[in-house]
Amino acid sequence: MTGASPRVSIGIPVYNGAESLAKVLDNCLSQTLPAVEIIISDNGSTDDTAQICQAYASENPCIKYFRQAETTNPTANFRFVLDQAECEYFMWAAHDDTRDPDFIERLGKALRDNPDAVLAFGDAVQYFEDGPLPVTIDFAHTTRGTLGRLYWAATSPLFHVYSLWRTEKLRRIDWTHGEWWLDTPLMMAAELLGDFIHVPGVRLHYLYNEHPFLPAGESVGWNALAGRSRDLLSLVVRSGRTVGKLGGVGLGAAASFFAMLKIAQQIGAFFGHRLLPRRGVDRRKAHLLRSQQK
Repeated sequence: MTGASPRVSIGIPVYNGAESLAKVLDNCLSQTLPAVEIIISDNGSTDDTAQICQAYASENPCIKYFRQAETTNPTANFRFVLDQAECEYFMWAAHDDTRDPDFIERLGKALRDNPDAVLAFGDAVQYFEDGPLPVTIDFAHTTRGTLGRLYWAATSPLFHVYSLWRTEKLRRIDWTHGEWWLDTPLMMAAELLGDFIHVPGVRLHYLYNEHPFLPAGESVGWNALAGRSRDLLSLVVRSGRTVGKLGGVGLGAAASFFAMLKIAQQIGAFFGHRLLPRRGVDRRKAHLLRSQQK
């Protein structure tokens, strides 16, 4: 890179991540553009997460380890590490995902070269039980207007929540926790803050974790249905509120509408999964492949 290197903070919100956390920390520490600080927030883990964090922090001065006194919701933990960040660029890292060694360096260069951008991201490889699936995400919004961007963020895979962000722009988004699709309001709001830069060929390695829309057993009880209904209503409200704070009432209403479209899509996918339960992961793969063709 030419000129001054970007200063980057990495935030790792973790809860019971001992199985893979050391691998993720090694991956962060071995980036070709080292982070100035790696901020870990342990959300009251009950496994060996604390011991792993303390061992790494004792050997690496750039690691700042915090252990929360009480376990809170994931969104609060994500926001905590962001609140601690001191650098101009910021990246969340999940405790079970890794990146190419030059991920931060190449994304940092893209952000430095595009001062109006809010984030930069590359491609993703999603890992299933039977092997990896490369995913190219179409978010270079040169031809999409504001409503098109909101619709895309509401209905497409959101791997790029793990982008390299411009810290001060990310902090402008005021989003709250929801039990379902907690990143959707965040990413819709981000669409209003600037361009999303795509850097092809540099990859996030993302471990697939299935989160069924409803339990996959023979029957679904009323409690499960009522709980999911509350979650979906919360998504509609949170989407409108989060986007509306930045874009006004009209765009907030559009965000709520697009959240309802997302819900309709997922309900359809759920019933398809119920009819063909053994093909659930295959259907997920097919959805990812279709998303690359949009």
